[in-house]
Amino acid sequence: EDYGLIYKALSTKSRIRPGAKSVDLYWDISYSMRDRDLTKELQFLDEYFSKTRNTKVNLIQFSNAIVSEDSFQISGGDWSRLKSALQASVYDGGTSFDKLFANTKGDEILLFTDGMRNLSELKATSDKPHYIINSMGMANNKRLEDIAASTNGVYANLNSKSVSDAISAIMNQSYSFLGY
Repeated sequence: EDYGLIYKALSTKSRIRPGAKSVDLYWDISYSMRDRDLTKELQFLDEYFSKTRNTKVNLIQFSNAIVSEDSFQISGGDWSRLKSALQASVYDGGTSFDKLFANTKGDEILLFTDGMRNLSELKATSDKPHYIINSMGMANNKRLEDIAASTNGVYANLNSKSVSDAISAIMNQSYSFLGY
């Protein structure tokens, strides 16, 4: 029946999280993503692969279904083949998140989407960290924030934060209250 209050200012230090050996990159190619800021998203990936220089990337392009799956080996930060594949994307169809994370293979998930659904709701069905990147003006920001937080990931809205701030948020381990 009693309670108390403790106030303690914490001095925190930023810690760089270990780089992933493999990444599942989910790329939304639904029609609603046709006006994405591709330049910002590619700049984000350029900075990401300059820090995660050697990794395997499983690219999953989706709209109302999984459209394509491909693997890319990033060595020494060279992701030119992956970049070409992303630039060649054709945007068509609705958005279904239904079976999106059914076969995750990577250590972490990079999800590029606006979170707008018309066929099924976005749910975190994998316990891997979800790093969600969005460059669209109209997006389901609250849902994307919730999914990222529930998986110990980060939501990076490239409309409200710079690419370098987004990279910093994703590359550094975040602090969270665990208990008392």
